[in-house]
Amino acid sequence: MKILALLSLLISATSASAMPGMSGFFLKPAGVYWSTNTNDGDPYGVGATKNTKISTALHGTLAYLFSAGFFVGGTYVYLTEKTKTQVNLATTTDSSEIWTGFGPTLGWMSGGFFLAGTFLTAPTYSYTTTSTINYKGGSGYVADVGYLLWVSNGLGLGAQLSYYNATYTKLVSSGGTETTLSTQATDAFIRPSVALTFLF
Repeated sequence: MKILALLSLLISATSASAMPGMSGFFLKPAGVYWSTNTNDGDPYGVGATKNTKISTALHGTLAYLFSAGFFVGGTYVYLTEKTKTQVNLATTTDSSEIWTGFGPTLGWMSGGFFLAGTFLTAPTYSYTTTSTINYKGGSGYVADVGYLLWVSNGLGLGAQLSYYNATYTKLVSSGGTETTLSTQATDAFIRPSVALTFLF
C-alpha cells in the first residue's frame, strides 16, 4: 500500500508539472551556497597555504506569465565569493568579490521546462582586500535554463543553470577616483542553483 501511495503521489506531481494554460504573476527566487578548500604543500610545513572559498549565487525574478507560455518581468542578480588564505596556519588574508546586476527578463515556460534571458543594464563588480575597487558601466546578460516540478497549485520547486556575462567600462579606485578603461573588463561564468516559484 505504501508503494502504491508513493507511485500515486509521483504521478500526480508529474502531471501537475505540466499545468497547461496557467497565467499570472510569479516570483522565482533561486540560490546556491557552497564552500571549497585547497591546500598548497604540506599543510603543516613551512610556507603551507590553505585557501577557503565561500561562494553564493542569488537570483530573484518577478514576472508575468501568459497562458501561451511566455513571460516578461525583471531579474536581480547578486553573486559573491569570499576567500580566506592562511599561510603557515597563522597569517591570514581575506578577500571578497561581489557581482550585482538588474534588468528586464523575457522567457518561455512549457510544462516544467523554462528558458529565460535577462539584459543587465548596469552590472557592477567589486573586489575588496584591505581596500575596495569597483567596476561599473557597460552591460551584460544572464541566460537561464531549468526545470520546475509543480508540487502544488502555484508552487514550483526545481533547479536552474545560469550563464552570467558582463562587461565594464569604468574603474573606481578605493579613493573614489573614476577612470574609463581603455579595454573593457569582462566577467563570464556559470552557476547552478535551486529555484522556487510562487505563482499568484
